[in-house]
Amino acid sequence: MLKKSLALSVLAATALLTGCAPTDFVKPDAQKIAVGKSTWQDVLTASDQEHKPTEAIFKDNDTGKEIRVMTFMYSKGADFIGMTIQRHTQHYFFNNNVLIGQVYDSTLPDDSTDFDEDKVPQIKQGVTTKAQVIALLGNPAGNAVYPMAKVPGDTELMYLYSHARLAGIATTTETKSLNVSFDKNGVADRVQYNDGRGYGFAANKIF
Repeated sequence: MLKKSLALSVLAATALLTGCAPTDFVKPDAQKIAVGKSTWQDVLTASDQEHKPTEAIFKDNDTGKEIRVMTFMYSKGADFIGMTIQRHTQHYFFNNNVLIGQVYDSTLPDDSTDFDEDKVPQIKQGVTTKAQVIALLGNPAGNAVYPMAKVPGDTELMYLYSHARLAGIATTTETKSLNVSFDKNGVADRVQYNDGRGYGFAANKIF
């Protein structure tokens, strides 16, 4: 059975353990952060100094390497029962104090990270290029390098969308994620999609 992705593990943990800041955070200047180069302190310096991020540590399911995660989160709540809670989250992933991945997740109307999962089967291992994936699904929510990308030298595009709805005094949450790794020629060599509804081949698919 395939294990759930690191991104889903992080989301599940932050949903349970992380309190949201009372005011919105400002996304860091992307020009000041480089995956594969920036350190934890580099990202902190470039980030919104008014908001302190939460921290977590996970082990990558495939490589066993320790991943340290920095997370900024904000929620506006929902206006009515049954409506999607408006929130956004920024995750940064580090290994040996080097930024190896970052992903943004948002239900805010002006920058939602939702993507069309029905198009995912069109991405073919060994055939589809990075440019074609972006043309198909739009700009990714994040990117990564090894060991989040599972092969040294690969790069990875990440698509992530989670939404929660008010259901009386409780909430219901669904998450979908897509990780596409590319070889040095920019061709997909690993395509992993998870709809967040369960585990195993029915929910976590490698094409």
